[in-house]
Parts: sequence; structure tokens; C-alpha cells
Amino acid sequence: MYDITGKTYFQLATDPDFWRHLNPEMTITEGGIQKPVAAVELSSQAIAAAREMLVEEGYFKIEAFLEPGKLKRLADCVRKLHAENWPETFAYVYDDFWQVFQQTSFVMSQLLGKDYKQMPNLWMFYLECNSQSRGWVPHRDRARIKTLDANGYPYSINIWLPLTDATPENGCMYMLPAGYDENYKGDLGVQGVSCLQDIRALPARTGDFLGWNEAVYHWGGRSSKLAREPRISMATVYQSVKIDPLEWPLMNPGVVPPFMERVGIVGQQFLRFQVQNTYTSSTEQLARELSTLSEPIQHFDSFNPFKKSKVASMKGLLGVGKKY
Repeated sequence: MYDITGKTYFQLATDPDFWRHLNPEMTITEGGIQKPVAAVELSSQAIAAAREMLVEEGYFKIEAFLEPGKLKRLADCVRKLHAENWPETFAYVYDDFWQVFQQTSFVMSQLLGKDYKQMPNLWMFYLECNSQSRGWVPHRDRARIKTLDANGYPYSINIWLPLTDATPENGCMYMLPAGYDENYKGDLGVQGVSCLQDIRALPARTGDFLGWNEAVYHWGGRSSKLAREPRISMATVYQSVKIDPLEWPLMNPGVVPPFMERVGIVGQQFLRFQVQNTYTSSTEQLARELSTLSEPIQHFDSFNPFKKSKVASMKGLLGVGKKY
């Protein structure tokens, strides 16, 4: 039995035995894991369809990508965190969630190039079955810098994996397809929907795989007290190395970081995503304490703070601009 008596939130958050106590069926390899798990492979036709959707619609959806039965314990883990009043994004202290992302590596290497990188940008969503819970408000993931090439193909992709069925009743994703967005090829700072009939709901079953570029206009819906189960989903962002880093430090998607680094990355997420007033002052204080455990996350846009020499050194490190 783990005794929490007299321990601070920081002490608990940085103790792998505490997290093992909360979810004993999950794993924590404290030194990290260098070898990725096996990826799910798809046919060339399925990859071609995803690429076409990314250009024409701004997103893709691959049904039945992962086995729902194997995701149940991950959803149960998130439910446990929620029940214990820990922000659900702390799920990333466990190896298992990073390894789920790794199962997408075949698809992502086909879409972004074999040397693609993971941004230090991840989140766990939990929408309760009530009329107050809702996803993030309508937005573009990156509006101040171009993330599409001249043909409309993305250099970066946000991936979204539902751990429970996402339905209109529990707040599934909604998208304004690129072809119906009058600002998509213009000023991305302009946001809105001219014709409500253009909006597309994206219900998804457990194990489906959704991805979208960072220019497309999208949001999470509002839940209902009549929903059958919470909407639980996980997300991260990947980028091609053909362009400068959009965020720093970029991570090797085939590696699960050491435990303390993971905790630091999680802490920094709460500081970057101050959305919808969902955090208490104690959560913010904990996040600030934890954020010192990993390298500070930098976000780059058209006002890139790095000097050219610094960017050049990153290019050399990451192989930016290399041909595939």
C-alpha cells in the first residue's frame, strides 16, 4: 500500500511508485525505452487515400486502425486519474501511451518522411457525460506560420486517437473541410464558418485514427448528459524535417523519454494550454514546479526568437532539408 501522508503534489508527481500504485497494470520504465514497438502497416492504397484527404479536406480518418480491446486498459487508466482528481494528461508518465503513438510510425513516415519528429506537444482529453463538458473551442493549431507546401500538402500533422467511442453525444471532433474554408489559403488568422452546412462531424470508434494539418479549422463538440460514456482521446503533433523546427526540443518518436523528463514535459503542457479555465491555481503551481524537469519548450512562428546561427545548428542536428 502506497502511503501519501505528508507528501506534496510535487513529491507524488515525481515518484514513479505513486503512479504505479494508481494504475498497477500500466508500466513505467524509469530510464526510458530506446526501442519502439511494432508499427501498424497499411496498404499503399490506404496511404494514398490519407494523403489525398489531407490535401483536399485538411484531415484524414483511418477506421479500425488499432484493436479496441487493447485500448480498454488505457481508457481505464485515464478514468482512474480523473477519479483521483489528477489532470488526465498525466497519463503520459506511463510507457504505454507513448507506445500507442509509436504504432502510428509507419503511417507517419509515409506521410511526413522517414525522419519525421514528434513535437513536445501532447494532450489527453476527457469529456464527462454532462452538458457542461466540451472540447476545445474552434481554432487552427498554427495560424501565424505556413505549414503547407505550394500544393497544399502539410509539413506537420496533429494525430488524434480515441480510447472510447467519440460521438456527437459525447463531443466528437468537428471540422471545416479545407475546400469550404474561404480563409484556408489566405489569412489563417481569420476564423469562422460562413455556411453551417459545410461543417463536418467526425464521429470515431475506439481504435480509429484521425489526423489533420495545422491550418484546418476544427473543434471538439459539447457533450450531453445522455452520452453513454466519456469521450477519452489522446493527441500529439509530428512534423517533417524538411522545414525548420516548429517547436523545440523535437523528439525522436521511436523513443520513450526517461520518467523525469516525461513528468517535466507533462508539466509544461498545462502552462502552454491555458484553455477554457480548466485549471486551479494549485495545478498551475505544480506545473511550474514540474516544468523545470525537462528542457524548456519553445514555440516558433513568424517571430522566431532564435538567431540564424541557432537555427542552422538545429538543421545540422535534425537533417532538415534532406531528400528522402
